[in-house]
Amino acid sequence: MFKKSILISSLFLISACSTEIKTIHIPRNIVATKTPGKILIPKYKNTVRVGEEILTAGEYRKEATTIKYEAFNIYEQHEILAKHRRKIVTYHLKPADFFLYHTNEEGSYYKARESVETSERSAKAYIGLFVPKNKAEATDMFWNWNTINDPNFYQIKLLEPIKGIKSTKFQFLNDRYGSITPSATITYAGVSNGQIRFVYNEFTNNGYIRPSFKQEVSLDYKPNRTYAFKNALFKVHKADSININFEIIRPLD
Repeated sequence: MFKKSILISSLFLISACSTEIKTIHIPRNIVATKTPGKILIPKYKNTVRVGEEILTAGEYRKEATTIKYEAFNIYEQHEILAKHRRKIVTYHLKPADFFLYHTNEEGSYYKARESVETSERSAKAYIGLFVPKNKAEATDMFWNWNTINDPNFYQIKLLEPIKGIKSTKFQFLNDRYGSITPSATITYAGVSNGQIRFVYNEFTNNGYIRPSFKQEVSLDYKPNRTYAFKNALFKVHKADSININFEIIRPLD
């Protein structure tokens, strides 16, 4: 069902019935909350022997990154008519989420992510709705043309408020991963002369060692010290010429 909000339906309406367009500056002061997905690492301590791997890239699973944002959802279609530069332009608003873009003492500005269709076929309009504080209806529309990131807008009062629902939305990025063929490993090579030794190897997609990317590493050894190598972080509780007891803090990736 269409709801038509006629702001100026004719060039011949008297001024008392018209709604004045004003130019406003609305800088974005709200951004979505981004929470990186957790890497699921075993919390227990590990013990391996010399020559065994202590870290393997791709060994663990990672949860998807979550995007959290506030939205104003309109659930009916609306046609809004407004006079702009001597033309009557129709804006077609479909049921959609408008994302929180800016807040101030008066209320909240919600903006559509995509451009909307208008009666001006050659121009894109980026639309937003203003919802007064503690209200669940949009009383104003704001927009600009062909410039999605421009903070300068036109704003006009709606003759009939647009009802909607405020809600918290979640979006999940496609950056999760599970167990895959190892792309790199760190192998324990023992303790000698106060040095703890490791061997780093990288592998091709077919699982073959890349000899030019092999690296032998020697570091000063102290029990319960935390070591960093590449992007991995691990704590060595105890190590000798036979075994290493360690805890993974951040996996090799």
